[in-house]
Amino acid sequence: MNRADKPDKTETTKKIGTKTGRAGIPEAADPKIEKTDKADYAKQQNPSALPEEDALLRWYDASRRDLPWRRDKDPYHVWVSEIMLQQTRVEAVKDYYRRFMERLPDVRALADAEEDEYMKLWEGLGYYSRIRNMHKAAVTVVSDYGGRMPRTRRELLQLPGIGDYTASAIASIAFGERTPAVDGNLLRIFSRMTHYAEDIKKPAAKKTAESWYLGIMSFRDPGSFNQALMDLGATVCVPKGDPACLTDPAACPWSAACACLRDRDPQDYPRTAPKKSRRIEHRTVFLIRYGGQIAIRRRPKDGLLAGLFEFPNTLGTLDREEALRYVESLGFVPLKISELPPAKHVFSHIEWRMTGYQVLADEWTPLGGAFSEAAGGTDAAGIGAGSAGVGNVEGTDAAGPAAGVREAAGAGGSGGAGLVRDGARLSGYKNASEPSGVGRGSDAWDGQVFGRPNGPDGVQDETDGLLAGPDGSGAAAAGVIVLADAEEVRDHYPIPSAFQAFRKRIVIE
Repeated sequence: MNRADKPDKTETTKKIGTKTGRAGIPEAADPKIEKTDKADYAKQQNPSALPEEDALLRWYDASRRDLPWRRDKDPYHVWVSEIMLQQTRVEAVKDYYRRFMERLPDVRALADAEEDEYMKLWEGLGYYSRIRNMHKAAVTVVSDYGGRMPRTRRELLQLPGIGDYTASAIASIAFGERTPAVDGNLLRIFSRMTHYAEDIKKPAAKKTAESWYLGIMSFRDPGSFNQALMDLGATVCVPKGDPACLTDPAACPWSAACACLRDRDPQDYPRTAPKKSRRIEHRTVFLIRYGGQIAIRRRPKDGLLAGLFEFPNTLGTLDREEALRYVESLGFVPLKISELPPAKHVFSHIEWRMTGYQVLADEWTPLGGAFSEAAGGTDAAGIGAGSAGVGNVEGTDAAGPAAGVREAAGAGGSGGAGLVRDGARLSGYKNASEPSGVGRGSDAWDGQVFGRPNGPDGVQDETDGLLAGPDGSGAAAAGVIVLADAEEVRDHYPIPSAFQAFRKRIVIE
């Protein structure tokens, strides 16, 4: 479900023209009209073109979908469902919603949840900034509103991650505020009802649609009005294929007032500007097994797939020999390598086309050189810089009780890999050339940093890799390779859907 959900920074009304189209939609600006109430204006211009609210609500009473988040009008339930439904099909959301409510049944539970818990519950829904903003908003609701959701659209807009659509949906459904929740469904219905000829994705289209809906919506039941339109767009006035009204006009409660039904041209609406092509990015992904463990690393807290675990990967399509060199640059001694089927993942702005290799490693020998000291909170600037270690890695903050940070001696020149030892926790890798935040050397290999934990007595254990639990325990900073139980990685880690094709290839022996 495509949501136009950016906060509206102004409450003022733009000028509205006096010349109207076939359904009362302004076509030209009139400088004499500055702050006219848009709803009243729509009625005054062409009231006969506006469909009836009663007809829509009667249709909804008879045809509404039975959805789990509609069993009550709890604002938390409305909020969670609406955020989940952004860019996600209703059927796919049902199970996510059920699991989420079982673990985090109210706003206080969400506010108190650890990051890895709510991220795991969100795994597969994508657009992970949504759940991070939900958590921030939940903390705000608990601290500033005593755990009760704000009741008005204006107040809801102040919360992180809540824009025009979500604020209107919560305010209307949970609290009865008269405000249209204009999403992709409502924009499509509006454009077809009115023959709106402009780009439907522009802000002006959204404002015009809000005006048009306010001309129909009363104070009677704004929540049902909005939900009825959501259902109408999902089941009758569908985005792909012919709307149901073309074969059965009685299927739509507003068919008598619809310009597209009259002219039999619904496929011409809504109108949008040509889409920009996505950037294609080729990557090579590695499923590296060492004993009964799989090599993974955590992505940075900002940017694409922020904070999630991933399998080691690098830009470009590597052949077998290049892949072996890359695995060796990570400190592993490959015993066996086999190619995996290619995979593709489409983001909103980029498309990953991925080649994969499954690697059985015989040894993991961390690479390193002389030690240098770093106290917690100080800068261990330029760790392994230049020819001695990781290529192009900027100064790295050593946060927490980190002692004994070893400068990377490097292997294979400036693209070599370094080692961080003795419990160091590193954060703040910055390198714009690689989304993972890990620097790239001059030979085009990712510079990597590895870690091993201290033993129970505080002495470094040289036999065990740095183990990370799916709850984040033991996990070092972004870009640090860690080893984790293969079954845990396959079944429990918050690994994004972009890597699911490779995750499914994990075999438990």
